[in-house]
Amino acid sequence: MDLDLSPKLAKKLYGESGGSYHAWCPDELPMLRQGNIGAAKLALEKNGFALPRYSDSAKVAYVLQGSGIAGIVLPESEEKVISIKKGDALALPFGVITWWFNKEDTELVVLFLGDTSKGHKSGQFTDFFLTGPNGIFTGFTTEFVKRAWDVDDATVKSLVGNQTGKGIVKLDASVKMPEPKAEHRTGMVLNCEEAPLDVDIKDAGNVVVLNTKNLPLVGQVGLGADLVRLEGNAMCSPGFSCDSALQVTYIVRGSGRLQVVGVDGKRVLETIVKAGNLLIVPRFFVVSKIADPDGLSWFSIITTPNPIFTHLAGSIGAWKALSPEVLQASFNVDAETEKEYYQMGFKHDYASCSSLIYKLAKSRNFEAVETLLGYLEDRNIRCQETLFNALFQHYGKAHLIEKAVELFHKMPSFNCVRTVQSLNSILNALVDDDKFVDAKGIFDKSAEMGFRPNSFGKIDGACFVLEEMQKRKMSLDLEAWGALVRDACGGDDDAALTISRAAAARILVEEEKPIPGQQPVAGAAPVIAASAKSNGAIVATVDPHHPLTFFMHDILGGSNPSARAVTGIVSNPVASGQVPFAKPNGANLPINSGVSVNSNNNGIVNNNNVPFLTGLGGMNNAAGQNTGNNPINGGLGVAVLNGGQLPTGSTIQKFMFGTLTAIDDELTEGHELGSGLIGKAQGDICG
Repeated sequence: MDLDLSPKLAKKLYGESGGSYHAWCPDELPMLRQGNIGAAKLALEKNGFALPRYSDSAKVAYVLQGSGIAGIVLPESEEKVISIKKGDALALPFGVITWWFNKEDTELVVLFLGDTSKGHKSGQFTDFFLTGPNGIFTGFTTEFVKRAWDVDDATVKSLVGNQTGKGIVKLDASVKMPEPKAEHRTGMVLNCEEAPLDVDIKDAGNVVVLNTKNLPLVGQVGLGADLVRLEGNAMCSPGFSCDSALQVTYIVRGSGRLQVVGVDGKRVLETIVKAGNLLIVPRFFVVSKIADPDGLSWFSIITTPNPIFTHLAGSIGAWKALSPEVLQASFNVDAETEKEYYQMGFKHDYASCSSLIYKLAKSRNFEAVETLLGYLEDRNIRCQETLFNALFQHYGKAHLIEKAVELFHKMPSFNCVRTVQSLNSILNALVDDDKFVDAKGIFDKSAEMGFRPNSFGKIDGACFVLEEMQKRKMSLDLEAWGALVRDACGGDDDAALTISRAAAARILVEEEKPIPGQQPVAGAAPVIAASAKSNGAIVATVDPHHPLTFFMHDILGGSNPSARAVTGIVSNPVASGQVPFAKPNGANLPINSGVSVNSNNNGIVNNNNVPFLTGLGGMNNAAGQNTGNNPINGGLGVAVLNGGQLPTGSTIQKFMFGTLTAIDDELTEGHELGSGLIGKAQGDICG
């Protein structure tokens, strides 16, 4: 039985002054019934109102002309009032209630294409109206409606019987309809005329594909779609849907020639298509179109939410993937003919250009790289973000970081949307080249460039800078640290502490290096081993296990000290000072010409009968002095103390006698602020 694939026009089903509803009949276009596809078109005049309804089929709606308002109520959801315009595509799942209104002078025309496999009639939509003479509630008795709506008989009669318009009515100009909300478009609508192009060939045409990535609702509908626009005399190369999907095509604008080839190479359709035509291409049949001089555009649905196509010509054609020997054998031609076929009309696209760019960048031939990038930009060929991420790294390694930054800012001109991945890539390249100021500048402007900031964005950025400086053994002075903290935290002390600790905790030691000038542990015997290079001679080698060196940090003030007395007079709230003093870096005893001794406790503490205390806010007395006579290591060893200047009632033996202090100190690699965290010291100190 021969298939009738010839394109058809829609026929009017109903409508009066407010507008009209048209549909394609499966009796005239049998492929609708065979493919379980429905197709219809709604046209609304000014103030035309399509009454609320729901359908037995999932659909994709596409606005062909004009602008207006759509009301959509998803199951168990609130009403979304959406402003719609030419080029908008909407996914309408099962059970959704919709209404449509046109308040403009230009006629609003909306195309509906959908799957009728679960519908009442194969190949056509069945709508269920909520109001009007064919509304659902006209079929219920007054008693049922009255109890359902909890109203009296008179109200039921008005609600059910007052609306005499069927499906579409024209409202009075004074009637106020809900105003659309901009936020309701999010996730519900994709404008195919403004969306990023999936394919764009200069002077030929472009393609926008509607799928679950740019409109997730199509996953519930089970349909994908695309909008194809050909320039005058351009050709869409022969191809087919390789995932067993039907392709339903509506000609939006212009005209052109179309051919479809099916089983055994039989041409099943050759025709002229024009605006308003609808046709269906069976599964795996190959279709090709050539636009007339005025161009050709069409909107198609594909019976899968993420369609995949195979092309049989052009630079991305499947033939190009086959080896020359296979082509030669398949066509039964000589090598010269095969080569001529393979090269004829070949034009570089993104795939071929990006492959060359990767290789040229790796060999640091950046002049050729820029030539190919210019080729892609001039032809408006859409590029992938991964290409630029790789180029940032290659430019950085070649110390051409300015080129990387320039390319990062030009990414939108390559039809490429910048995401957090490209932002991170350029930041990494800048930091690797020690361009911290430039990296911070780009990071600060990330929100202006369209990257969504989060509550920890600035803190993460500060930690990022600190990590990289630590890895490069770079010093950080107090002025730079203060600027970093102020910018990241805005004066928030808790956030500042977060930066310090997060930066320390996230440092990964990439390579363990011996500490310069490190001496072996005293008393450790050298390891005696035989070296192969010494011809058996005995060679003394140093024990490879060098001493573990770390620094313990006390936090002596503020609301979160790391050491706190828990017994003794110092645990009394009235006399609560900071008890164990920290060991200063490079010293051996915590005495440097004086230790603060309580003298301002109003009689609470008496130095003649309690242990010696420090840090209680009194004056500094010379509890012990360094005489300067340090004979060990050239004056850097153990201090020699003069103990004859202790306060009255105090002795060296009374220092902190009877006091128990709990500590919870951080252990770090070095004494510097923000040094890498290696652990904690927890325990008690008894005095």
